[in-house]
Amino acid sequence: MALVDDLGRRSASCLTVQARRARERLDLTLHRWPQPETLFAPATQKVDDLTGRLPRALSARAAHARADLSAVAPRLRLELLSDRVQRAQDQLASLWRLAELAHPDRPLKRGFARVTDREGKTLTHAAEAVAARNLQLHFGDGTVDATTGLEPKAPQRVERKASRPYVGSQRGLFDEPEE
Repeated sequence: MALVDDLGRRSASCLTVQARRARERLDLTLHRWPQPETLFAPATQKVDDLTGRLPRALSARAAHARADLSAVAPRLRLELLSDRVQRAQDQLASLWRLAELAHPDRPLKRGFARVTDREGKTLTHAAEAVAARNLQLHFGDGTVDATTGLEPKAPQRVERKASRPYVGSQRGLFDEPEE
């Protein structure tokens, strides 16, 4: 019994020594660690700085926005905007008149005729009309169907004169210079 009692005391003593050493190591480690206030101090300082700068930044931004608005405000008057709209309407009307002038049926009102084949393709040459045979003549007051009594013939080639060069003759690289 004494032996078991001695072994029990020795093991309890070992456990308390081990626990004391672990506590000492923990205390030493905790003393080396920084305090929580020290860890959060930079972030706290940054938040404080931003909190102080935010009202100044908001008022500066509002001042810039007021300056931008005051720079643009004279151009936003009703007279200037309505004048700009009127100019755009005049330009649109001018473009519409130009489009009406380019309409293919406009010359028909002045007595001209437009010749198309039966599919509606406008023909501009006599050879095309002969080749199509069945034609439609468009006048200012209506359309007339017509046919050509001619047989289509091969298109004739137009001979063109050889064009003269615009640049006069130049001497060659290895020609002797003139004196």
